[in-house]
Amino acid sequence: MTLPGQHDPHAADPQRPAADDAAGGAGGSSGSGRSVIAWAAWSAALIVALVLGGFAVWLVDTKVYTTEALGEQWWEAVQAGEGEVVLGQFDDVPEAAGETGEGEDPRLPAGSLDTLLLDGATLERSAEQIEDLRVVERSGSADLVFTVDGEEHRSRLPMEKADEAWGIFDQWALDPAVLAEVSLSVPGASAGGIGQVEVNGEPVNLQEDTAELAAYAPSVLDVAVDSEWLTGSARQVLALDPQDADGGSGGSSGSGEAGPSEEIEIELEASSAAAEAMHRKVEAYLSSCAEQPVLMPSGCPMGVETPNRVEASTIEWSMPKAQDLTLTFGPDGWSVTGADRMTATVSFTAQDYYSGETLEESHDVTFGLDVEVGASGEDLLVAVTGD
Repeated sequence: MTLPGQHDPHAADPQRPAADDAAGGAGGSSGSGRSVIAWAAWSAALIVALVLGGFAVWLVDTKVYTTEALGEQWWEAVQAGEGEVVLGQFDDVPEAAGETGEGEDPRLPAGSLDTLLLDGATLERSAEQIEDLRVVERSGSADLVFTVDGEEHRSRLPMEKADEAWGIFDQWALDPAVLAEVSLSVPGASAGGIGQVEVNGEPVNLQEDTAELAAYAPSVLDVAVDSEWLTGSARQVLALDPQDADGGSGGSSGSGEAGPSEEIEIELEASSAAAEAMHRKVEAYLSSCAEQPVLMPSGCPMGVETPNRVEASTIEWSMPKAQDLTLTFGPDGWSVTGADRMTATVSFTAQDYYSGETLEESHDVTFGLDVEVGASGEDLLVAVTGD
């Protein structure tokens, strides 16, 4: 019996099954929706990760493991004068890059390469002459486009595939062809007392008027003779012609061979100080002849004869100008031009032996001088004699 307002637990509730079904249906639908959303989010995250990973691989491959990147790293090291860093960019250090002078004597044996230009201040000096350099990537190599003294140059920076990083990225190294051999020639240097020249501001010793140097291509070489008596200079831009690239499809345009050879010849010229020293010596010699009040000065190549009686006190010699002589220098050494045919003038008062007439005589006398010029250490030696 159930009192009014009470619920019989054993009686069937006509609304209960519907409520249970509704609850059960709603719970199943919510769980299924969450699974779909989670799967979609996971898939999206995976796709994003794959895209980002692929982008990262592409970015590394195009920005780090490229010939352009190696070219930029090479240029940064050259600008800083960090030769060791540059040599570290070779797969194997070229044999020529290791030759140096031994002991207290920095002079290298004849024919060996001086590595002065591969490091430090000389390397920096080379970079300072290069302006607006940019690296242009090419297959298995790179081109360097730059200007020197307003003129545009283009040089190939050959490379070779050295290895692979993580089995994905190509690792590049400089090809030995980057290292050029420079033959520096100074004809007549030993005859002029020149034992060294300056290359990019640093002294380089000469052996038999020559020096052999190693230099990177591209680079700029400023060569000068630092002497009081001789001058000479040259500027050379070393570059590898981009047209010389192998152009093969083997992944490397490097030849694997020794770099190019370059020849630089310095023409020496007599300095103004040397010319002045020679002129002073010749002038002193001519003055010593002019000071003698005789018609045939002792130790001098000029002289004149007359049939008349000469008043010695009236004899006056007028000598040519020493500045008319020209001092030059060539492969065979010093030479003086204009000394083989010179003219002096002598004037005097004479008396005719037969008539007693007083005469004013004047004669032009042609003569030659032998002027020898040489150098001994820092001294210029000039010897003047009559020819």
